[in-house]
Amino acid sequence: MQIFALLGAHPDLSISEIGVLTNASPSWSEGTLAIFDNLEAELNPLQFRLGGTQKLGLVISTVTSTDQQELASFLANDLMTLYPEGKLNFGLSVYGHNQSRLDQVRTATKNLGLETKSRLKEAGRGARYVISREATLSAVVVVSNHLLSKGAEYVLLVRDNDVVIGRTVAVQNVDDWANRDFNRPRRNAKQGMLPPKLARIMVNLTGLEGVDKTLLDPFCGSGTVLMEAGLVGFSKIIGGDINEIAIADTEANQDWLIAQNLKTAELRTYVGQAKDVGNHIGARSVDAIVTETYLGRPRKGLETEAEIEEAIDYLVTLYEESFEALKNVLKPGGVVVVAAPVHFVNEKPFYVPVTDIMHKLGYTSAPTTCDNMVYHHKDQYVGRQILRFIIPQASPLPIATIR
Repeated sequence: MQIFALLGAHPDLSISEIGVLTNASPSWSEGTLAIFDNLEAELNPLQFRLGGTQKLGLVISTVTSTDQQELASFLANDLMTLYPEGKLNFGLSVYGHNQSRLDQVRTATKNLGLETKSRLKEAGRGARYVISREATLSAVVVVSNHLLSKGAEYVLLVRDNDVVIGRTVAVQNVDDWANRDFNRPRRNAKQGMLPPKLARIMVNLTGLEGVDKTLLDPFCGSGTVLMEAGLVGFSKIIGGDINEIAIADTEANQDWLIAQNLKTAELRTYVGQAKDVGNHIGARSVDAIVTETYLGRPRKGLETEAEIEEAIDYLVTLYEESFEALKNVLKPGGVVVVAAPVHFVNEKPFYVPVTDIMHKLGYTSAPTTCDNMVYHHKDQYVGRQILRFIIPQASPLPIATIR
């Protein structure tokens, strides 16, 4: 069975996250759309765990014709097969990245929902066609109209030569993400706070099942990575930071999670630099390090290339000192996922040479489905390059499988 995915704003990250968790790679992808032929996982648990995917569903047909009458009959028959009795609720979303082709299909199917409703009425079935002000149905609209439990959302994925028809099975829980992002008691957006969805993606990129595993964030800030690690099942989480206020924020946010009756993990914290981690954590006691390092001083957009290169020189020293020490607390086969700053000057990117540094220190790159994973929004001066490494051992890096 083929699976379709509506990915997030950074598709390379989303595809890599799915690949590490399921060992699947897309047979087709374009922009935020992807189809997988070999994704063997229960879609609801997988969607719950993913940070970078908006919708998951089953591919139920691929057609070359966009004849509205034929499509309406197909959708009506599928709905009646799913629900032999009772009133039927359904909605439609049409996605594509070739704008002229997308416009063509949307024009050809502009009354597809009403035609489908008409077919259902002719068959003696009551139906409600769910619409939205937007061209596609958001996760909120899908959930609030019970299209996953008492109906169906049909998704048309428009490609150059055909249209893939999918039925949505699971959608991202927007309320949960917003709650952790905006309602936690301690958040400091001025310091370039790591978004919870990106933190979840990074935790998932370890490829580790969390049970009986320990995760360390040595630059923990307000504890976003640690929150997400606890939620996906890591047994122990450790946060370190040079800033006492950051540690207090981490502990407050963890207490808030507990008060929300959300699953979490045993938390340890310490105040200190990453290069001094051996003073706080025993050797070979950590399974994974997931962290966003210091991004540099806040940018104003007026910095010269020379100033950016000077800032990167400082970060090189930070990485060398920090990850030399951190190597000693990782178990053999331990995984490191790091978000390193990418500075942009007139759209020209300036990278910290993290891979070279890590290789010199004895780490090995652990490639994902997509090579260059950069989290960056237009007009931002600083983005994040997401990199993945392991401490070598005889056996290969374990891959988590969601089933």
